[in-house]
Amino acid sequence: MNNKKIVSVLTALLIVTMAVPVFADNHMEDKVKVTGEVKSVFQVGNYSDNSQAAAELWADDDALDENYQDDPDLFPAEKAFYQEMSFNVAAMVNENINFDLALDTITNNFAATAGDYGDPIPNPNTDAEKNLSMDTATLTIADDVSTLKIGDVAGFHADYTFIDDEDRQGMTLNTVAMNSDVSAFVLSDDSDAPAGPADFYGVTASRDLANSTVTGKILHANDFDVDDNGTLVNVTNVVAAIDTNVNENVTANGKLVFNDGEDDSDTFMSAGVSAAMNEALTVNAKTEMMGEDFAQVQGDTEGPGTDLFEVSADYVLDDANTVTGAYTMITKDGEDEDKNTIEVALENVNGAYTNNASIATTANDGYDDDTDVTVIKVGTEYAMDDATLMAELTNQSADSNNEFTYIKLGYDQQITENITWNTSLGYIDGTTASDSNNLIDSGVATGADADSTDLETSLTVKF
Repeated sequence: MNNKKIVSVLTALLIVTMAVPVFADNHMEDKVKVTGEVKSVFQVGNYSDNSQAAAELWADDDALDENYQDDPDLFPAEKAFYQEMSFNVAAMVNENINFDLALDTITNNFAATAGDYGDPIPNPNTDAEKNLSMDTATLTIADDVSTLKIGDVAGFHADYTFIDDEDRQGMTLNTVAMNSDVSAFVLSDDSDAPAGPADFYGVTASRDLANSTVTGKILHANDFDVDDNGTLVNVTNVVAAIDTNVNENVTANGKLVFNDGEDDSDTFMSAGVSAAMNEALTVNAKTEMMGEDFAQVQGDTEGPGTDLFEVSADYVLDDANTVTGAYTMITKDGEDEDKNTIEVALENVNGAYTNNASIATTANDGYDDDTDVTVIKVGTEYAMDDATLMAELTNQSADSNNEFTYIKLGYDQQITENITWNTSLGYIDGTTASDSNNLIDSGVATGADADSTDLETSLTVKF
């Protein structure tokens, strides 16, 4: 967020804080609440001689699951020491209307970040560098029927095929009209992709009909991508969906998406069913089909030209133990083999302990022979009166992908009602993929040994 935005939002905060008591009734001061928190963070990380190979291991889906090229600030810094400050102003304008202004992560820097990763915090002692930056600002206005948000929108979801859990900036509105739940959005991103920032527009309407909920959506992305001719690409999705309670034990759902890109159009179809066989056993099944010319906009499907079938089950053994299992098969146009995944997991609650274990094995993870992957996870959490301890181990073995062991330890202490101390320790040790297609940067050495540690401790004070 640039300095002009910081000044604008802080000015708005000051005006709102001062003006509301003036223009409201005499007791308005009792209806304005200013809260916030200050989080002081200290981080120490260590990388092996090949830091980029270590970053490839951290980036794996079963470790941090982030991209170090796009978001290097989410990876361990070799050293970082800073504060994050968040403020919130909430007020009741009248009996029906409330507003909430949230300013999140105003960063105050104590020292320059060391290393290639972590927040790129400059040296606060250098006059040429800024010492204060702000991440997000969101204004929310709500009454009994409608909610309007302006500013930064975190974790926004429009559809499984269109902006699924992404951070965006703009406006969203949720309301009720003609006995239907209606939502609309106008958003943008700050992408540095070749197409530059994109704009997103959409409207959704849902209505309950007997035992079903029917939903329709119109979603549009403007200047989302660049085609081979250098032309900016626009994408429009028209979505029709239904969720039905067949009876008290069975639910079903279906979705059809018409997708229109700059040069091609295609469809996405999905259907699912969930059946409670008895009090202990629930069985689920779903299928998805996406055409090869479907232009997905920041969605979370398997991608164009894929067919998916999945069956899963949850079985409650007793009050302390639950077992889940799933089988998934994915076929992809033009690929030699189908991807098949079998996963089994156990969750156990024993007093103050919550334990979990799982194993997932995927045959032909790259839709080809010799691309199998197996992931084993074991974890535990121990809850005390004012503290929580956790430990988790992940081991991934693969034919041509990253192989590693990842250990994560955590300790959270509630010192007082308003003060929390959190500490986490991570260690990863492994070997990068033998196939460069499985690496974020194909220039990183394949089969390279690497390891890395990350220690972070923070003290959070709320007021």
